[in-house]
Amino acid sequence: MNKIFRYIAVALFVAALPLPAFAQEAAPAPAAEKSKKKAKKEARTPTVIFEFSGKEVWKTNYPPFLFPPEQKKRATRFKGNANVIEERGGYYVEKKEVVRDAESVRSFPLAQTQRIGWPDKDPRLEEAQAELLRGNPSAALGIAERFLAFFAPLKTVEGSPWIRAAVIKLDALDQQANDSILDMFIGEIEATPGYQLIEGLPQKIKLARLNQLVRRGENAAVLVSADEMIRGQTNTEMLARLHIIKGNALYNLARYDEALNVFLRIPVFYGNEASFVPAAKLAVARCLKRMDKPELRAMNLAGYAEEYLTEIITEYPMSLEAKVAFEELPKHKRDALEAAGSMEERAAKRAAVTSQIENPDAEDGESGGSGSDDDSYTDDSTTSDDSDYE
Repeated sequence: MNKIFRYIAVALFVAALPLPAFAQEAAPAPAAEKSKKKAKKEARTPTVIFEFSGKEVWKTNYPPFLFPPEQKKRATRFKGNANVIEERGGYYVEKKEVVRDAESVRSFPLAQTQRIGWPDKDPRLEEAQAELLRGNPSAALGIAERFLAFFAPLKTVEGSPWIRAAVIKLDALDQQANDSILDMFIGEIEATPGYQLIEGLPQKIKLARLNQLVRRGENAAVLVSADEMIRGQTNTEMLARLHIIKGNALYNLARYDEALNVFLRIPVFYGNEASFVPAAKLAVARCLKRMDKPELRAMNLAGYAEEYLTEIITEYPMSLEAKVAFEELPKHKRDALEAAGSMEERAAKRAAVTSQIENPDAEDGESGGSGSDDDSYTDDSTTSDDSDYE
């Protein structure tokens, strides 16, 4: 039990560490300020780069076909030097050029793309990820399916976001525990020639398979496979996911002290993977409650469990786990939290603080992210420098 206390103490100590103060920056020069505003605007109006044979590198609009019909104008209002269009039953990238005062149009079939420069912060994929965190896999699936259909011919092209959409679909089906459809989708992926060469995809499939085994009660086999994957793994997201799976298997085997050890590693060692922290802390609270026996009442394990539940609600109010944690608290604790403000109010405050931290120079009424306003998808630029693509 001393070992348990040490893990609890470490976790509580790390959680209590103050956030680093943000250094005060000198007022930027006009040119730097203009550049910063342009960068922020481009983050909300992402451009895409398609490279074809002959070193043809074209910067184009965000494909409107990745939006539902009622939202397509959000992408098409971008004034780039090239556009993604659909004609003759296929997708093309076309560019209008003026040579000797005469306008001409050149185009390439999208399927001939040899390399893609896709934004790291894609507004649609980030929206899908947010829906997963809120426990809304159906909405995430709707977004992922558009990407999977659009990029189906470009699965293995360097820079293709198909893999990111495939992972979102895997996670969504996994969250729904829809194993029959999940099996079909994994089979579809594995039937794709060269799928093993798509970075990260084979590992994601293994994770989905492990979760299926957990749901089937094959927990002993899960522990063996999870330990094999953890050894030599350096990717922190993969490690966080594997520890969640391993902890769940131990919990299902009623090995609560071992499960507690595993779950505590996530906020302590993989805290940067913030999307997994609420699930880990919820699991810690449940382990503590399971370990709370009459002979251990002096250790106040139930009190520690309630501290973790409260922390999830106050620190991660936008997560699915916050709603679950709220229901697992005693009624008087729920009433006290409600008196201090609803989870919706907490979520709004947390979002405002996060936006201010990420965009300290934002003008009044302006926030970061993709936004929902059509104007946030406009761009007044009419030229681009394709040489920036590396």
